[in-house]
Amino acid sequence: KTQNVSLYEGDKVREILDEISILQDHIESLNNPSLDDLNNPDDVLKLYHSQRSEKIKFFAIQELPLSQETRLKLSERERIFHSKYSDLLRRYKCEYPPSLNLSATLVPPKEALTAVRVLKDIGDLMTQNGYVEFRKGTQAIVRKADPTIEKLLKLGYLKI
Repeated sequence: KTQNVSLYEGDKVREILDEISILQDHIESLNNPSLDDLNNPDDVLKLYHSQRSEKIKFFAIQELPLSQETRLKLSERERIFHSKYSDLLRRYKCEYPPSLNLSATLVPPKEALTAVRVLKDIGDLMTQNGYVEFRKGTQAIVRKADPTIEKLLKLGYLKI
C-alpha cells in the first residue's frame, strides 16, 4: 500500500509462472484431488498487474507527475496507460464544473456548514469551497464563516 511503484520485473513474473506450472504438473502427476484448488498462474499475473495499475491510477487521479525514477520502473504499456488515463481524466474534468473535483480529499470540513436559499440571481462565485452557482430560488450548502457568504447574507442576496 505504499505510494511508490516498484520496478516492473518481467523476468521474475516469468520465473514465478514457470514454478507454478512445474508445481501444477507435479500435483497432476500425484493425481491428488485435494490439491486441485491451486491458483491458476493467470490469477497471479492478473493480481500483480492489477496492483500496479491501481498505483498508476492513483498517480493520475491525484495529478501527481511521474518522477523519472518511477517512469523507469514502469513498463512501456504502463507508461502509455498512465498517459491515456491522465488524458481521460483531464477531458472529463473539462466537461464538468470544478466543484466535481475527482482529486479532492474526502475529508469532512472542520467548519460548520449551512444551507442558504438564493433570493436574487448572482451567478457563479468563487467561495472557499470552490465555485458555487447562485441562481434565484436554489439552495446551496456553504461555509457560514466564508467572507463571500457573509457579505451576500448581509446584502440580502442569501437567506439561511
